Parts: sequence; structure tokens; C-alpha cells
Amino acid sequence: MNGKEGACCIIAGMIQLEIPGRGELRIEHIVTDVNGTLALDGVLPEGLVKRFEGLRQKLQVHLLTADTHGMQALIDQQLNLTAVRIKGRNEAVQKAEYVKKLGANSVIAMGQGANDALMLKAAALGICVMAQ
Repeated sequence: MNGKEGACCIIAGMIQLEIPGRGELRIEHIVTDVNGTLALDGVLPEGLVKRFEGLRQKLQVHLLTADTHGMQALIDQQLNLTAVRIKGRNEAVQKAEYVKKLGANSVIAMGQGANDALMLKAAALGICVMAQ
């Protein structure tokens, strides 16, 4: 490594990342919004289930959803996970608090909506997904 590149290695139950100018991250969790980020109108795209199987071998996967389209039970079954349902108002605050409870410095967060912004900011690494 020449000091300008990032590095990554996988340790059982963790991904270790070296980010130039930021330092080392030890990621144990990925927290993701569902609709708009993983699913479109409540439907998972082809190939996503297989990708998540591989991801689950490396990290603890957490789904957060308001279940806008009422399809989360099916998505849970397809991914073999149980999503955490976000209720009522202040979705953004609830998502950020969830990340913080896990230990934000060990979390990658993924989202695409305004209600995901605080969790993306709270996590060690936030990934904003641009939907179709």
C-alpha cells in the first residue's frame, strides 16, 4: 500500500477498512432502510437475496422500515431476516438512535430518503443509494 489507497480485510464477523484521511474502521453491522434502498415499491430486485446471503456471512444485517407498501413480511421471508418496524413520527430520529445503540462506530448505514439522513450521518460509514 502506498499510503493513498484504502485497504480492507474480513475478520470473522467484522470488516476492517482503512480509509485515507479517516483511519481504520472496524465494521460489525450494516443497517439499511428497505423501501427505495433495497426494494422498489416493496419488491426486491433480482439477485439481491443472494448478495445478502454473502453479506450476512461478514456482518450482522439490520433492516429498518416503516413498511410503507405492506410487503415487509414477504421481504423478511425472502431475506431470512426480521426487519425492525419504525413507528409513527420522527422516523429519522428513530433510525439514528438504532444505529447509536449498536455502537455507531461499528456501523455501515445505507439509505436514500430524507428520513435516512440522520442514520447515515451517525454511522461510521454512510452510503446514500440513488434509486431509479
